[in-house]
Amino acid sequence: MIGVIIQARLGSTRFPRKILEEINGKSCLERVCHNVADAKIPHRVILAMPKKDEEDLQKGVLGGELFNDPPLRQMDEVIKRLRVDGVYFGDEENVLSRYYEAAKYYGLDVIVRVTADCPLICPDMIDHMLQEYLKRRHLHDIVIQNRRILGEKYTVVENISG
Repeated sequence: MIGVIIQARLGSTRFPRKILEEINGKSCLERVCHNVADAKIPHRVILAMPKKDEEDLQKGVLGGELFNDPPLRQMDEVIKRLRVDGVYFGDEENVLSRYYEAAKYYGLDVIVRVTADCPLICPDMIDHMLQEYLKRRHLHDIVIQNRRILGEKYTVVENISG
């Protein structure tokens, strides 16, 4: 199964809670999730966050930080609103472990990696990278997009955990 895992965190020393910043009426996180969900190749969308952000995410949602209209009350409402298939809370420091465990938990064998602070993620580029990867999957384990546009960053990798 193909999955896009969106790496997100609320903690940042330079710009704390930046994924909750509003850009033209939507949070950065909401923009990224919606753009990823709009890719046409069938996939699951998973948000992977540090365990310590679970409570803060709930508070941000309840406090109206994540969505500026009626605050949502339950995580399943957040998932529906973000258009993601699930949220995985894992290791704060070991991001690779967070990806691996999220992929394992949701049964993903091809993973597209994006970050939640890149609101310019393009659904067509996700589809293009997946098409290229799937055509050459027998030759490559990983496809990385060269960053041509600031704010666009993608990696496609096969989950080789078995």
